[in-house]
Amino acid sequence: MLSALSGKDDTTNRLLAKHPKASADLLEKLSHSSDKATRRAVVANPNTPLDTYVRLGQQFPKEFLA
Repeated sequence: MLSALSGKDDTTNRLLAKHPKASADLLEKLSHSSDKATRRAVVANPNTPLDTYVRLGQQFPKEFLA
């Protein structure tokens, strides 16, 4: 259900990236967003797949280490 909401706008994508029930697939999709805040929120979500987390960690080292 959350996946159906993705891609509508940056504000929605940011909220989805922070959602505690966001799936790994959704977070992987959101990790490719052109919106920096969305990608930062993906790094902060514990459901983010490890490979995605590591890739984005290079862009957001503070969030990666947190």
